[in-house]
Amino acid sequence: MSPTALLVLTTLASEQDARALVTALVADRLVACGTLLPGARSIYRWAGKVTEETEVVVLLKTDARKWDALAAAVRAKHPYEVPELLALPVERGPEPHPRWQTAAERARVAAELIEEAESLTETSTIASPADVARANLPPPIRVELPVEPEPAPAEVPTASPPTAEAVAPSPDEMLAADPANVAPLLERAARLAAGGEYAAAQRDYDRVLRAAPAHGEALTALGVVLSRRGLWGAAVTQLRRAAEADPGRAVAWYYLGEALNHVDDLRGALVAYERAVELEPRNVKALYGLGIVLDRLNRPDEATRMYRRSREAAGR
Repeated sequence: MSPTALLVLTTLASEQDARALVTALVADRLVACGTLLPGARSIYRWAGKVTEETEVVVLLKTDARKWDALAAAVRAKHPYEVPELLALPVERGPEPHPRWQTAAERARVAAELIEEAESLTETSTIASPADVARANLPPPIRVELPVEPEPAPAEVPTASPPTAEAVAPSPDEMLAADPANVAPLLERAARLAAGGEYAAAQRDYDRVLRAAPAHGEALTALGVVLSRRGLWGAAVTQLRRAAEADPGRAVAWYYLGEALNHVDDLRGALVAYERAVELEPRNVKALYGLGIVLDRLNRPDEATRMYRRSREAAGR
């Protein structure tokens, strides 16, 4: 049992409030699990009188690394102005369920490995079985041809500096000449989105879709932009359109799964992630997302297999 494990206690007035709070905390991955104990009786002094109330006790399982974020989230989401929040360190526990078996820890480890793999530079490589086999072969024999005398250098004409006509026009210049040109709209929208200017990017993608309503790339990108703005319901709509317009576009299915997971349509998210994995069996993020959804559906064994496949796909 990790010495950083925490059991956090809080109370709420109703089971509905408690369920909403715990669901939000689990979805945000601030706790691995929350247990609701309805029907508890709290006795306390209030306004000079001894008062007794029925409350719901909530037990949250997390670790010390997430305490600050968890406390801030509880204060923001809790209906009480000053929520009761007690963190108790857990120093001992039975070993049949070690810490790494919890959903939160499995997901964290998988995410760290994915992040590490994605941080590799483009020139870094992971040895394949063929590379390993080659390592056991004798060194190659070097054969060199006789060196021929170099020919006399020919006179190279001096290159003239590029003219203004040789410089490609910018997307803005192309759009000034042809406002309905889809290619520069897509290019400019992608640049705006990369710079965090999501509202401006959304306007450009909307312009593309007015000209080409079934444009799979624009629909997918618009769904991603809406997701980044926290407009998950609108994102689902556009990403469904993208998947329908171009069923073979794995990235559309992946982002649809992500959006459906955020709106708690777990069955829909499962189908979307599975479709993304069918199209790209080594899609690291889709495999990881599939593991998250399976965890939320209380299918831990299948979730663990997806996390393992995700790590393997990342080359770890």
